Amino acid sequence: MQSFNEADSASKSKSYWSNVALPRLVAVDNIYSPNTVEIAHARIDEEVDALLEIMSTFKTRRNAFLPICRLPPEIISRIFLLINDPPTRFTHRPSRRISPIPTTFSLGWIQVTHVCRYWRRVALENPSLWTRICFVLGRNWTDAFFERSKSSLITVQRRPQTFYDWAFYDPDDMPVARHLKHLQRLRVHTPSQVLSSFLETLVDAAPYLEYLELCCIPDPDYFAHSQPLQSIPLPSNLFAHDFPRLRHVELDHITIPWDPVHFKGLAHFAIRLPGSKRFDFSKASRPSLDQILNLLDAMPELQTLELLDALPVAPTLNSFKLSPINRVAHMPWLNKIKLKGTVFDCANFIRCLDIPCGAVLSIIGWRVSDEAVDVLSLIRTLASHPCASDPFRSLEIHGHNGGLLVCAWATDDAMRRPKPRDHGPHLSLEVNRILEHQDLSIVSTICAELNISNVISLNLSGLKMHLNSQDVRATGPGPPYLWRRNGSGTLWGFRQQARGVGPKSPIPRTGGGPTASAHTLLAKIGFFLGSYLGSDE
Repeated sequence: MQSFNEADSASKSKSYWSNVALPRLVAVDNIYSPNTVEIAHARIDEEVDALLEIMSTFKTRRNAFLPICRLPPEIISRIFLLINDPPTRFTHRPSRRISPIPTTFSLGWIQVTHVCRYWRRVALENPSLWTRICFVLGRNWTDAFFERSKSSLITVQRRPQTFYDWAFYDPDDMPVARHLKHLQRLRVHTPSQVLSSFLETLVDAAPYLEYLELCCIPDPDYFAHSQPLQSIPLPSNLFAHDFPRLRHVELDHITIPWDPVHFKGLAHFAIRLPGSKRFDFSKASRPSLDQILNLLDAMPELQTLELLDALPVAPTLNSFKLSPINRVAHMPWLNKIKLKGTVFDCANFIRCLDIPCGAVLSIIGWRVSDEAVDVLSLIRTLASHPCASDPFRSLEIHGHNGGLLVCAWATDDAMRRPKPRDHGPHLSLEVNRILEHQDLSIVSTICAELNISNVISLNLSGLKMHLNSQDVRATGPGPPYLWRRNGSGTLWGFRQQARGVGPKSPIPRTGGGPTASAHTLLAKIGFFLGSYLGSDE
């Protein structure tokens, strides 16, 4: 190997390489037959390949003088990882929950392998760059990702790239069963037949599996023949019941045996079973109350629970009265609940949960009767539940698609415009089939039953009733309301509070509403009733 000074005193590069390369050229004269010409082409191609290899070596040596190429491979690998998985706005917030799998990811980071030989070698030798298996570029790329990930924990995600990309689902192109020993996250959305065949192959243990999401999606027959979306049973020997690290489970149109042995120690559990707005819920796939409570007892650290059309059937003494309960599940870490089912089923299940004060609760209740007693029963159940024990500061009640949507906040976030992105309502209740004459009684019950003595912001909209100030003044505890109509015809209500009793800071002046005076603090209550607004005082 020559030093810099020795190379500088050597012969000129052009003369040197000409003397070396030109004698290697194949003579052109007297070569006429096709076979001989083909052999000559092959020899020249070999010489060109050799020269390109030498040129690549010289370029690598030239790049070695650049500062970035003097960085250790560990640092460059870390930079590549940041490109592969860019940080989000939640990166700085540590959490006990398992982070969700991104719905999409970019392969643009592979361009770093085209920059130089050194970068390519670093990228190919770093298994962490290849752990998010790619299926959209063909089987060869998929096999390359599996091979280059080596024994690192991998993420497998199969979803359609287009709405009609059914050919995307070939079980033979998803060789996950051979890599269960280092599978960390699995997310598969496929038609039911393909998903069923795929799950039958997952019979070995998955010791590092943390995240499992399985979803049945419509196949072409669903749209061509209007066939219902079929659900499939979860295999009884899935992962040989050996997945000790599993913490996050989401199942969509997949029935389970509701045996605690299948899911233990979860932090997130969500299941959606077949159901419809016509209330023909399949009771065969739904658990009994004891089964769901046994399952919850096996998840003492559960933080998020979603049961969509998967609630146990509520036992009733008669058509409009729930039976007494004799068992309660204690869930000290549960902070988010989402339920969907009949109103009675939701009310019955909520009674059986002992959850922390302040847990976020979302309910979508379907009514099977036109009598208002079921909705009133659910409201009273929520009002007496510990999750609603914190006094609400903001309350919104909206007419929504022939139903009613109630949102309540324990903070003042709902008053901000625009609303904070990450501060959803602490209590959300959506009920269908609210008849026009039932609006007033239901709204009055909500205001009377819920703890709204500290509510400073109330918004009513889309309600098909004539409401005046006297109707609302009679609902709920607290000081009387003052009323004023602004120039736009909107009725504003203001709760009068003594200084020191209400909020610590006055509400800023907005849209024609008054501000706090020296003796009173007026909290804004806006009523947006549109054409349904009745007369006011």
